[in-house]
Amino acid sequence: MLEAAIALLLGLPMYRLFRDKSFLSLSVDKNEAENLIQEITVCATMIVLWILAWLLNLAFHVPCHLWRNMIDFPTSIFDFTRRFSSQKACWNYLEQIRFPNGVYDIRDGKTKPSSFISTRNLWVFPDGYQQSITVGTVMEQTHLELTYWFLAAYLMATVTPGISARQFARQTGISYETAYILLMKLRAGLVNPFSPT
Repeated sequence: MLEAAIALLLGLPMYRLFRDKSFLSLSVDKNEAENLIQEITVCATMIVLWILAWLLNLAFHVPCHLWRNMIDFPTSIFDFTRRFSSQKACWNYLEQIRFPNGVYDIRDGKTKPSSFISTRNLWVFPDGYQQSITVGTVMEQTHLELTYWFLAAYLMATVTPGISARQFARQTGISYETAYILLMKLRAGLVNPFSPT
């Protein structure tokens, strides 16, 4: 489905370019070239937003019907760092998109009464089951702050060739091994979101 969306979005301006055969002429009308560049830019932006939504759905298990009601995606790295600069901001965002109608037991999908342990950020259900905000995601049982996960997902979706573990480790100050595992879990969640990582 992703390949089809990318082919469709990039195929429209490319089809027009080949149809008009303007790629063969040495003199291209400046207005037509600017229009084509603008079309490609709009298509690329739509692809990035679609990939971000896809990442949220597959890696964080956000249901598709919540995409339309979600907070707008960050438009720049500055907007991203302003909105997700702390563990609490990431946690609140994840809670808002995963449990918009209240916390439910991930085992059966039913809303049950629960108490919240603020020192451990866990919900405790009447049967003693403890659940965190990351349960059922690639971030489950992680000791790494959510800010690193959010930044990695954002960079994977917005940086053109992607991001390597070495580059991510260098930019964030975490070890190479941690960065490698984090990025591999995100990639595995994109390829097969329902397999244990």
